[in-house]
Amino acid sequence: MTEEVTEIEPKCVKCGKTEFELMRTIDSQITATCLNCGEPHLLDAIDKDTGKPCSLTFWSPKMEEK
Repeated sequence: MTEEVTEIEPKCVKCGKTEFELMRTIDSQITATCLNCGEPHLLDAIDKDTGKPCSLTFWSPKMEEK
């Protein structure tokens, strides 16, 4: 089953928790595994209009200090 979730704060579709372990699978995809129940989720950075990978950006407070 595939379900698109478009919320401001991603939540586990099984238990509703918001803490995940992230692992990159390919350049445009990341697996987010729920730390509470282990349910896997896929974060995908593919542009729906073009079908091509788009930017996937991670922010860190240390990056802002530069």
